Amino acid sequence: AAARGRELLGLIGLPEGEARRNSVEQQQAQFVAEEQLYRQEQLRLQLTAPFAGQLRDLDENLQPGVWVHPRQPLAIIIDAQSWVVDALVEEADIARLAPGNRARVLVEGQRPYFLSGQVSEIDAGRTQSVPHPLLDAKHGGPLPTVAGAGGESVLRDARYRVRIVLDAPPVSPQMAVARVDIAGAAQPWLGSVLERWAALLIRESGF
Repeated sequence: AAARGRELLGLIGLPEGEARRNSVEQQQAQFVAEEQLYRQEQLRLQLTAPFAGQLRDLDENLQPGVWVHPRQPLAIIIDAQSWVVDALVEEADIARLAPGNRARVLVEGQRPYFLSGQVSEIDAGRTQSVPHPLLDAKHGGPLPTVAGAGGESVLRDARYRVRIVLDAPPVSPQMAVARVDIAGAAQPWLGSVLERWAALLIRESGF
């Protein structure tokens, strides 16, 4: 593009300059458009965390030049001041819930047994993939899965992600499977959800 710009300056005063100007300008515009596409691609490949935090659990197999899958976890960014629970809710129960609903989270084997929180987000579309192997029934988790087209585990039943922001951090900073009660519109506490809902993956706010 820069070379075509210099060429345009060189056409000034030449007898055949104006005849060539249109062609050179078109070539310059094409190169400029290609440059913008490349810059956009470079920006897309830069990983930027949506918040400040600490980098943990970096994949030890990562090396310069190694290809990674788009869904492969590379590391975890955590914000110790913000804790969330990702609940996978059955389709039949999702209509009862709304942002702002209060929730109680039970992390098995930890005290206090129940942590309180509030629903902050509800996904509009169903979740296909299993967020973590801990939830996969093939590894002893509570969620039945089937093999996807690429051999990966996908959820057998329709589930929707509901994000719950905890009022206070849990005792242990480790990722864990938990269960939840949410005060939905249909009844004050959905006690039956403990048996019918999927276990939760409790994690520090990150991606």
